[in-house]
Amino acid sequence: MIYDLPSGVEGLGCSKEDMDWFTLLASVSVMASGFGDGRILVNYPLTEKSDIESVLSKDLAVLRFGPELDSDERKVLGRLREKGYPVAVDHEADGDIQMDIGVVKVEGKTIDELKKYVEQLKAEGIESLAVGVNSMSSYKQCIDAGFDYFKGDFFRENRLLSSDKLTSNQVSRLELFTMLESDDCDFEELSRAIEKDVSISYRLIGLLNSPSFGFANKVSSVRQAVTLAGWQALRRWLRLAILTDIDPTPRGEHICYASAQRGRFLELVSLRLGFEKDRDSFFLLGLLSLLDVLLDLPMNVALADIPIDENISRALCHEKSPYRKWLGLIESLEKGEWERFRIIATKVALDTDAVNEDYFDSVMWANTFFYG
Repeated sequence: MIYDLPSGVEGLGCSKEDMDWFTLLASVSVMASGFGDGRILVNYPLTEKSDIESVLSKDLAVLRFGPELDSDERKVLGRLREKGYPVAVDHEADGDIQMDIGVVKVEGKTIDELKKYVEQLKAEGIESLAVGVNSMSSYKQCIDAGFDYFKGDFFRENRLLSSDKLTSNQVSRLELFTMLESDDCDFEELSRAIEKDVSISYRLIGLLNSPSFGFANKVSSVRQAVTLAGWQALRRWLRLAILTDIDPTPRGEHICYASAQRGRFLELVSLRLGFEKDRDSFFLLGLLSLLDVLLDLPMNVALADIPIDENISRALCHEKSPYRKWLGLIESLEKGEWERFRIIATKVALDTDAVNEDYFDSVMWANTFFYG
């Protein structure tokens, strides 16, 4: 599987003018190591920063090049391929450019055109990557066309299914989440409910027994976990365990990973700006920001029975709220909407030079939960 390097990281760290290129690549290397057998797609600027092999393993990345390469750049590309780096090149490139993956921009192309591109690439033994796949209909079209890989936000599309009826599994998970967020949460009742739920218990206990936590004693129950980790820490991991069990499909896992990473990123930003007492609210804001997509429901319906702060709820429903700008911050960062990002960052007095650090820290934190 190929994972796209987040647009936010590219825009803040991968420009040809950025002098911290190698620091970025080292961070990408660490981030990619959490994705199992997957690789990260890196848009690679060629110029003098071509010694990528000193900081990024060939087993962790696919290097993407543009279609127009001069003779020197072609030599760099060839050298990297000889060293075993997979190379992806836009399909419009001259026919004599060697590549492992052909990149095809799908916007505005018919299914017949897409099939033609894929067939041409396959005839030369080259895999295909569709980019700009931002809806499930586009994704299905690309599957029909025969693409090997897909890049875009198609998995985050809210399909808004014709029925707003939740499955019994989704209902039970939301009931647990509701209990967890209640101001008068009965810990004993919640513990019993979780311990009766094999799936949630398995996820939570397995996580707490992972090397990342380093407890001297093996955790065997929710009550013991509270003693070892504390209620506030356990509450955070319970939120994640419950959310990921709502939809255990690959699509659901991607959505939950993005939600967890958003939550941690916003929490880190809140701490950087001195909002210590609000850190949990910032985390919850990010964590629930894709709940509508996870459930394929309008956000107001998805949040209907979850007792969260009204300002958080209003922000999640795209209504006026002091929290709305923070969602705008992470959304603009993910989409590479740099003017919007800089306007928001300036308004909240956020040092953009620190964003990369918080972003990668949030990715590594999410990796701990999802990939061990």
